[in-house]
This record gives sequence, structure tokens and C-alpha cells, in this order.
Amino acid sequence: MTGLELRHWLQCVSTAPGKQAVRALCVQLFNRTNRGIVPTVFGKRLTCHGKPIFAQTSNAAHNRMV
Repeated sequence: MTGLELRHWLQCVSTAPGKQAVRALCVQLFNRTNRGIVPTVFGKRLTCHGKPIFAQTSNAAHNRMV
């Protein structure tokens, strides 16, 4: 996971709907360390599944604007 991808995920889960989704999952997605924030196993799996979803929604938003 790149720093930019991690930053995007952190922004998503810091919103009210994102926080609700994280609570509903009942798992920790990220760990804070002395080197920063790193995804847990669950965070990595969510990222793998979320990338195609974000790509589709991004493409849909772009196509709507064009």
C-alpha cells in the first residue's frame, strides 16, 4: 500500500459514515506505531477489495462530468 493510498483510506474512515462502517466491521483496520500508521491484516484485505470499487466510482463520477 502506498502512502497516498493509505492517506485516502484514513480520510475515508475518519468521516462519520466511515467510522460507522469500521464499528460495524468490529475489527481494527489500522495500527499506530512510532513510524506512523500501518494497515492491519483486515485493513489490507479491505484495501484489496476496495480498490476496484473506488476505481469504478471514480470512473463513474468522471464520466458523469464529461
